[in-house]
Amino acid sequence: MAKNDSKNLNSIFYVLGIFSILMLSVIFFTLLTDLLVPNPRFGGMMDFRSALEFRESLEVIKVIITTLNLVLLLYLLYNYVSIYREVKSSFSLGLIVIASALLAHTVSANPVIIFLFGFKGSGLGPFTIIPSFFTLVASLVLIYLSRQ
Repeated sequence: MAKNDSKNLNSIFYVLGIFSILMLSVIFFTLLTDLLVPNPRFGGMMDFRSALEFRESLEVIKVIITTLNLVLLLYLLYNYVSIYREVKSSFSLGLIVIASALLAHTVSANPVIIFLFGFKGSGLGPFTIIPSFFTLVASLVLIYLSRQ
């Protein structure tokens, strides 16, 4: 029993490591883009309360969808890492890469993350939600297939 608990704990550490690397890469590319593109900030330090005020109901919907995606993809990544640690197949490793890419997309698409870096809405209306919705559908399908 202790060996199985150790495997689960190691899988959790792998997922946390992958998530940390993805978060650092999202932050790095955001800061790099911020340096290369004209700065849309209003100057000075940002007030975090005003950064988290959502001006449109579509942004609230996107926050909900991307947060749900984040939870589902972390579960999926944990599941794939557990499978890879048992089987050691290249297919499982490919699934880890796909889940990691979807996770990076979800983190970078979350309006809370976007607002924390000082950027405001893009004015695309419902088209800002559509990619996150399809990521949610893909995550649910992958979870369903992995549970079979």
